[in-house]
Amino acid sequence: MITSISEWMRTSDVRRWHTVNVTKEQTLAEHHALVAGISVALLFAVAKEDPDPFTVADTLMRALTHDSYEVIAGDVPSGMKPEKEPLDSIDAIVGVADSLEAYWWIYNNGAGSRKPEIVEFNFRKLKHRVAAAGSFTDAGKLTRVVNEMIMELGLTFTLP
Repeated sequence: MITSISEWMRTSDVRRWHTVNVTKEQTLAEHHALVAGISVALLFAVAKEDPDPFTVADTLMRALTHDSYEVIAGDVPSGMKPEKEPLDSIDAIVGVADSLEAYWWIYNNGAGSRKPEIVEFNFRKLKHRVAAAGSFTDAGKLTRVVNEMIMELGLTFTLP
């Protein structure tokens, strides 16, 4: 967790995707902002009724800090991180948003011979996280919403 303003400011210096050929660099701050936007969109799309302001704020804070340890450690490649199961519905939504953002980013900005393998890896991770989120949300509705986002973003694979 980020504990000081100086650590928060350093999120704009932490480079992601450093072990992969990319056509454009991404910072941790940019990743956090994109995941926050996707998380809130998912929250409203799958909720039975509009979420209360505290739930929206909690979702934003979790999304904006979900990889904050990388301020100290640097970007940790996905294959090196242990996959954790979501603890609650917000955790599940942020996890899905994180994976959707990674799938979109590498699909659009990946380069080199390993790009197809890395795109597929990130799609499989998204698929796993959507399935794991099913215990906290309406699984069918979440799958439909994520597939709509995938199609809107022009990505290749969709969820079954």
